[in-house]
Amino acid sequence: MDPKREHWIRSDMVTLSGLFNKRLPKFRRNFNRYSNNGRRSEDIREQYGNALSYYDVTAGEDTGTVPNVNVIRSAIDTHVSKLSELKVRPFFNPLVGTFKTRKTCRNAQVYFDEFYEAEDVYRKAIQTVRFADIFEVGHLWVDDEDRKIKQLPPWEFFLDAAEYHYGRLSRCFILQKQYPLIWLREKLTADDHAELLGRLDRDPGAKVERAVYYDLIEKRKYTFADTKL
Repeated sequence: MDPKREHWIRSDMVTLSGLFNKRLPKFRRNFNRYSNNGRRSEDIREQYGNALSYYDVTAGEDTGTVPNVNVIRSAIDTHVSKLSELKVRPFFNPLVGTFKTRKTCRNAQVYFDEFYEAEDVYRKAIQTVRFADIFEVGHLWVDDEDRKIKQLPPWEFFLDAAEYHYGRLSRCFILQKQYPLIWLREKLTADDHAELLGRLDRDPGAKVERAVYYDLIEKRKYTFADTKL
C-alpha cells in the first residue's frame, strides 16, 4: 500500500471520529434518560459496566420508597412494541410472467423467509428502531465478509455529515472497541503481525480496537487492529 495513501486514511479516520464524537454527550444524555430517568452516568462504549450500582432509590419519611415513572422509556417501548407486531418481509409476487419467472419468485420467497429466520432479522430490526428512537439513528450492517446482518450502534459508525446531507458518501468507517482479537486471526500474518499473534498466543481472550475503513470511490476496504493495518 502506498505510504502516502495509508497516512491520508489514518488522518481521515482521526478527522471523522473527531467530528462525529461530538455526538457522544448527546448519546450519553439520551441513554441516561431512557435507562434511569437521567441519573445514570457511564461511558456509552463500556461493555462491562455494572448497571445495578447506578440505580438511585429515594425514600420519603412518611411514604417510604418513592416510585419513579420514566415517561420517555414508556413512549419508546410502546412505539417499538407496535412496530414489532408488523414483521415486514420481502414479498415476491409476479403479476405477469412465465413459469420460470413464477418458480424463481417462489424460490426467492422461500430463501428470504429462511434467511430472515436464520439471521434473526426481526429482533435486530426492532433493536435498531429502539436505537433510532433513543439516539436519533439506527444502523443494520450487512457484513460483506461473512454475509451476516448485524446491529451497528450509532457510536461505532462514522461518516462525513456534509456528504450525507448532499446524498452521497465517498468514505466512512466503523470503529469497534474491545473487539476480540481472535476473530481477526485469519487476517494476521507472521511477517507483518508478529506482535498481535504473540499477544493472542499469550491471551486467547485479548481485545483490540478494530477499525474498518471503506473507500467508496475506489471500492476498497482497510481493516486496522490497534492502529496496525
